[in-house]
Amino acid sequence: MYNTVIPDMRCIKRILGERQPNSHKGTYGYVGLVGGSPEYSGAAKLAGLSCAAMRSGAGVVRLMVPKSIMHAVMPYVVESTLCALPDRQGYIAYDERELRTAFKGLKAIGFGMGVGQKGDNLEYLKLLLSLPIKLILDADALNTLSKHLYLLDDKVADLLLTPHVGEFERLSGISKNDILSNPIEHAVAFAKRYKLTLVLINHESVITDGERVFVNKRGTVGMATAGSGDVLSGILTALAGYVDDMLEVAIAGTYINGLAGEIALETDGNNSFSMVASDTAFAVKKAVTTILNA
Repeated sequence: MYNTVIPDMRCIKRILGERQPNSHKGTYGYVGLVGGSPEYSGAAKLAGLSCAAMRSGAGVVRLMVPKSIMHAVMPYVVESTLCALPDRQGYIAYDERELRTAFKGLKAIGFGMGVGQKGDNLEYLKLLLSLPIKLILDADALNTLSKHLYLLDDKVADLLLTPHVGEFERLSGISKNDILSNPIEHAVAFAKRYKLTLVLINHESVITDGERVFVNKRGTVGMATAGSGDVLSGILTALAGYVDDMLEVAIAGTYINGLAGEIALETDGNNSFSMVASDTAFAVKKAVTTILNA
């Protein structure tokens, strides 16, 4: 039996901390978001452009997308900086020299949102896991990792995985029914085995580093829609720019995301049927304000 904690607003406020008068953008971290492909350019936009990352407090967000889809992303770039990645027909291609330049100076990187399965995902994954950064993996990065779990044994990166139940089934080899029957036990065992932080996403998400266990109860059924994971990844990556403990990044990120979803739903007249992921992204600022004023 695990001692599970349900975080409250005071806990999240403590994690976010206070902004000091003599601080600057570098104080709050340079972070990067690697995502996008011809079919899924919207995933990168949601993570980096729909206010999710910047509104969560990162100092500078570097949005990194395949060169061929930059025209689709560029109109949405305002506060973020945009970096073109080498590509083949719109999918990420591996060039170590270019990538090391693109990743230079970043404290945290989120990888996987909308990259698809036709690019050099494995090579990107190997490089990112070898870097001394905070690394958040989502979506297609998780699908690639599930076939190459041996990479986790020699990782340097401080790693956070954000699988939903189906993705965790592929990662762990455990059936969905077994996962759902005892999500905490399976999440803790996986996080402990691979020495990482895990957010097992469900209607009540389990957050663990293999020792400590938290359960996030914030959120709404309206968030069960395409792109919600991309918004969460943007928030988590931003927080990793200035929050040192990766478990606290996960706790605060899931809470802010869930609260933003609740605010978005209430703002739109409690219409969960018509809710989309960008509604949550645009409510992140209000969610953070609510927490800071608690």
